[in-house]
Amino acid sequence: MSKLLNLDDVSIPDFSEELVADNTIPHVTHSAHTRDETHTPNNVANKYTLNLPKKVKDEAIYKDKQYQQLCDLSGLDEDHLDEILRCIYSAYGQSVSDIIIPSDDVIQIRKSKVLMPLFGRTIRASEVESFIKKMYREDAVRNLKGIDSEDIDATYDVTHGDGLIRLRTNVCTYRSPAGTQGLKITFRSLPSVIPSFDTLNTPQFIRDNCMPREGLILVSGETGSGKTTLCAAILRALNEDEEYSRIIIANEHPPEFLLNSLTGPNPIYQHAIGKYDDFATFEDGLSNALRCAPEVIFSGESRNRETFLILPRIAESGHMGITTLHAGSVPGTLTRIADEIGGNQESTIRKFIMHTHLIINQWLAPKVGGGVVPIQEWLLLNHKVKEELLQMEYGSDLPLAVKKCVEKYGRTFKSAAKEALNEGAITKATYLLAINSHGGEEEVDG
Repeated sequence: MSKLLNLDDVSIPDFSEELVADNTIPHVTHSAHTRDETHTPNNVANKYTLNLPKKVKDEAIYKDKQYQQLCDLSGLDEDHLDEILRCIYSAYGQSVSDIIIPSDDVIQIRKSKVLMPLFGRTIRASEVESFIKKMYREDAVRNLKGIDSEDIDATYDVTHGDGLIRLRTNVCTYRSPAGTQGLKITFRSLPSVIPSFDTLNTPQFIRDNCMPREGLILVSGETGSGKTTLCAAILRALNEDEEYSRIIIANEHPPEFLLNSLTGPNPIYQHAIGKYDDFATFEDGLSNALRCAPEVIFSGESRNRETFLILPRIAESGHMGITTLHAGSVPGTLTRIADEIGGNQESTIRKFIMHTHLIINQWLAPKVGGGVVPIQEWLLLNHKVKEELLQMEYGSDLPLAVKKCVEKYGRTFKSAAKEALNEGAITKATYLLAINSHGGEEEVDG
């Protein structure tokens, strides 16, 4: 744990006795808790950078006047949370990827993969609890500490000038350095710009086939494979489509993009899923969406039996549906759904074949020169493909048949990786890693 700041070692007055009479913590702009402007720059630097790792002592945050005012307070309460976040983002903007606020430990921020401790002291449990109560309801802390507690995974927005700081939040209990149950808040930066097909360099095949009048679009892949980002680009295209008017409903846990900020002719009504949000569960959100006269329903992530059971109803009722799920291939997408639902696997796969329009499986490969490039396998389930699969006798190996259809009518993961290799987008080592991790082997010349 980081060493505590000892003000006795520094020739700076101690303001700890200057709390107001009722023991409340004043706002940072109160003069009683701002620094004495007569102190020398060396003293200021010493106070706010004492005990810091050498490589971060010159960071801008420690020289920021608002940060220094926050440091001078004897304690923090709910009114200071937004000020802390604004201070961090004023110094670094989106280059800050993580902010960690643990009770009985030091606040840390991560910028360009470098950790920087803030405030030079441990943060008390009461301070962290006040932040949580501001972000959620009064009972949030009690629920987190309960026997059947679950972590809170949501978003938190802070106004900043004319803009908005968007953060994904996770709040959970943890073992504090004292060995007791503590609380920890983790903030992660969310993108502020909704991607387009052009910015993602989305293949023309996906652009041409991802906006049907009805049917399901299933986007699968591992965690962090860009599934939601691709869906956001699809939703942006739907929003901007001037040829076909549609109402779009989006349910996410938590919302990663402010989809309702798009200004196209087709409105997007966005809902957050979670205990403290618009709907408690995805199945609640989907059930509601079917009663709200949309043409398109986006379910941010399908992960349990109840949600998978509702998905076919979207297509059956004449809607277009989009969802993401964790799976490693196009046929694996269907078997993952069948495994989650349980019962007769073949009947489930047949039902989803009937109601699915397009399946995309995606993996992000490290790109030569930096960044990532999506490697995408896909299958368009048009009338010909559906007929070929659904006419098979019961008891047939449907996942194998789907795999053969991908090879015959779609695009395989191997061919997509080979294309990226030939274009110089990925290295030979990355190509071999991709192929071997997706169940295939291939030698590459050179």
